[in-house]
Amino acid sequence: MLEQTFRETDVIGRIGGDEFAVVCQCSRVAISIAANRLEAAIATRNAQPGPEIPLSFSVGFATADEHGHQSLPELLSLADQAMYERKRQKKQPAPAPVSPLVPTENRQNSADRN
Repeated sequence: MLEQTFRETDVIGRIGGDEFAVVCQCSRVAISIAANRLEAAIATRNAQPGPEIPLSFSVGFATADEHGHQSLPELLSLADQAMYERKRQKKQPAPAPVSPLVPTENRQNSADRN
């Protein structure tokens, strides 16, 4: 999936277990677009019928233009931190839906009256 998503000139490597890194010369916008392409490719693969186990992933990325002159290990560490933050965000429950018919302050006041 990574090879299909990224360019031939990008470097794809496994850093351990189920963690992979892609090193490329691209902007934050470009890497974000690539991550969206990867997400779409995985969703398409998961929608296929068959006994295969669904794939999931979390992305974190860092760009040298954003962080200055960091080494590759430093950029990988920043990307790793971003990935774990994204995982934490996925695990947080969604906020309760707000009824569009009754303004928030009116719901609060009516709850106080009950």
